[in-house]
Amino acid sequence: MRRGKANSARVGKDLAPTGINLMLFCNQYNEMTKGQSGLVVPVDITVFEDRTFQVTLRTPPVAFLLKKYAGIGKGAARPGHETAGTITREQLRTIAEVKLPDMNTSNVEVR
Repeated sequence: MRRGKANSARVGKDLAPTGINLMLFCNQYNEMTKGQSGLVVPVDITVFEDRTFQVTLRTPPVAFLLKKYAGIGKGAARPGHETAGTITREQLRTIAEVKLPDMNTSNVEVR
């Protein structure tokens, strides 16, 4: 879901069966993501028995970041046969640094 765009109509089909307050979730998500303009921000939601919940933000998906840095709207129509775009090593490092909190390492260097 894009940052700041959560509303009960968009998340209702997924979250309504949990019984949580959808407006409270949407307000909390939108507040947490207000500084991440234009990004897709995945979220983990833990719902407790009393219908309270905990929201944990994740980093944007790698595919989204690759398309953003390559300046393309979508991937290649024939992967492996054509190139949709390219990125520099610095852009790749930036993507790795953005994804670092969700990875099982603390170092972006290859050993």
